[in-house]
Amino acid sequence: MSQTSERAKTRLRNLTAIEPLLNALKTISMGNWQIALNKVTQIQHYERHYNRILVNVLPVLGDEVIRGTKPGKDHNKVIFLIIGTEHGLCGRFNDILAENAINWVRTQNPPQQYIWVIGTKMLKTLERKGISPDWAHPLPGREVGTYKQAYRMTQDWSTRYEKREFDRLVVLYNQATRGGGNKFATLTLLPFTIQPISAEPMAERKFTPAPIIETDPIGIYRRINQHFLTSSFYQVQLQSMIAESSSRYRIMEEAKRNAGDIMTALAQEIQAERKRQITQEMQELAVSAGLIDNK
Repeated sequence: MSQTSERAKTRLRNLTAIEPLLNALKTISMGNWQIALNKVTQIQHYERHYNRILVNVLPVLGDEVIRGTKPGKDHNKVIFLIIGTEHGLCGRFNDILAENAINWVRTQNPPQQYIWVIGTKMLKTLERKGISPDWAHPLPGREVGTYKQAYRMTQDWSTRYEKREFDRLVVLYNQATRGGGNKFATLTLLPFTIQPISAEPMAERKFTPAPIIETDPIGIYRRINQHFLTSSFYQVQLQSMIAESSSRYRIMEEAKRNAGDIMTALAQEIQAERKRQITQEMQELAVSAGLIDNK
């Protein structure tokens, strides 16, 4: 048997062994995709309730409104938080996001800016581009982070914002589109903006009759405010996870399709080589039997 045929058989065996791995990665990506989608739906439901409570509590606060409820005019110190990925196998997901984020940040041009990063792969991508983030944090060990983890992070940011350590926190991330691609998106997390009542459905407007608030409204506000921030940030994290999972799924699908095409070509090559060998053996038998002339 020729060396070409042996190499073809070796490649075919290797690809056959890899195919289940590609299927497993596809399944994992699809599973994470669906989990994140379900969590987004749940978070949006809770976020609407947080918004309703805030809208009813704010009028009672009077002049004691916490700084985070109103967009400030001072944007001297701005934090740009880029959410990337913790793992690979997602193509140019981080590279494209980094390029879009860098270009967008340049258009803002605040007096003082700080680059924060979530995701080890994004950190390495920025470092390759010569950018050293001012703060970096890995994504949770689990593929889909928890609300509790997001709560701890936003609680710290909210405290630092109220101490005027920075004036604005903007999250930059990839968001999945209906066509299966991704688009660059931004969200100003701090200061946050209360959703206008007129933009909500009738069932989501102010409580009727107006609630009687006996508990300290500042305490209620602080607790609901923190959950409102957390739900907004957690939803962004989930949107980023959806975009990452969809990218990884498409790449695994393409890899499986390419592997299938190569396996088909190798099988045809091996079959053709086998037919050639059989034909050669038959010719040699015919010559040895004197049935045909070997000249």
